[in-house]
Amino acid sequence: MRLLLCLASLCAVASAGAAPLFTVAPLGLIPNSINSRGDVAGITFGGHAAVSFQGVVTDLGTLGGVRSEALQINDVGQVAGSSRTLSGDVALFLYTGGVMQQILGPDKFGAGYSDETALQHLSLNNSGQVTACFVFQLDGEWSYSSFLYQATGVSRTSPIAINNRGDILAFPNKNSGQVEIIRNGKVESPLAPLNRAGEISGAMINNHGAIAGGIRYHYPQQKNETAFLYAKGRLTLIKPPGGKNSVAIALNESNQMLISAPNKQSPLYLYTGGRLRILQNLVITAGWSHFTAADINNQGQIVGTAVNAMGNPEGVILTPGPDVIIAAGKSVMTTASHIVIRGRSTGYPTSVRYRVGGGRERVAHGRDVWHFTAQLKPGQNRIAIRAMGKELNSLPETIVVTRR
Repeated sequence: MRLLLCLASLCAVASAGAAPLFTVAPLGLIPNSINSRGDVAGITFGGHAAVSFQGVVTDLGTLGGVRSEALQINDVGQVAGSSRTLSGDVALFLYTGGVMQQILGPDKFGAGYSDETALQHLSLNNSGQVTACFVFQLDGEWSYSSFLYQATGVSRTSPIAINNRGDILAFPNKNSGQVEIIRNGKVESPLAPLNRAGEISGAMINNHGAIAGGIRYHYPQQKNETAFLYAKGRLTLIKPPGGKNSVAIALNESNQMLISAPNKQSPLYLYTGGRLRILQNLVITAGWSHFTAADINNQGQIVGTAVNAMGNPEGVILTPGPDVIIAAGKSVMTTASHIVIRGRSTGYPTSVRYRVGGGRERVAHGRDVWHFTAQLKPGQNRIAIRAMGKELNSLPETIVVTRR
């Protein structure tokens, strides 16, 4: 069993497969989506669609009604969402060039539209194409209508999601739970291994053609939903320990995923490098808890909500790294009074413990991926860290941090 150490408060973990650590900052809105530039779309506490461009929150207004919500933002700053109209109906909008325009209204929804019609899926790509799927009751049974919006108009198809290449992830048959990829108007990339496995729901697709969502097995028949990643013809099921259900929330270009699993251990995970990490354990900013997540971008930034030190929920952005690698036995200098030290350990430790100077030994947060905050006195601070196992403990590794 051994430790890999780095100083995380200054700068990005270069070691392959290492989980990132995150700092937390409030957003001033409740987020739904984040693009690759770090711009965020969501809703204000007053119930209006809003965007945060470079940290400045702008209220987008409504389509005449009292409430609206921004649901997706692309890399060119276009925003798609839903809004109540002057008559109280639900309509979809595209915000582009500083103008909110209605792109889809109740006249397109067809039979079954009512006040209880729910928007189940919405996606937006960098070309301004929008897919939307609405769920409603018709003759006592649940059904859905799906649409594709583009500059040439609206077509009633069966899309679930669309990526920047224009590939459409679609249900070929209503209520079938089977999916296909439509590329240039033709069905491409047979998804037989995925469709044979079970019934698909809540699916999304990235620009490499990877698909994430939830699946219920056909054999053996299963009622619980399990998050999955389908990439390069391989199906990976992602089930956190202790949870009967797991739900895929978001997927980025690196196949990092946000996974919700309502269980006693933790409701929210980050799937990265083929492993599940409890998101709370990767947060190094003190005073935040009870995280929920809405989206993850290609830089690994996460948006969602968290409870602050005052006990109030806020919209937040979690930003990974950067870290500076420091080897055991080495020293580093800083002017900070507190630093966060993080690392990885091999051998499945039961705990990681540390001691600053002659102080008492304390337990770090996490085990295989761990971190702790150390208070520094002026001058040299010798910090000893060791991993504890059921049968074997590691020898202490020491770093020296000099506070100037």
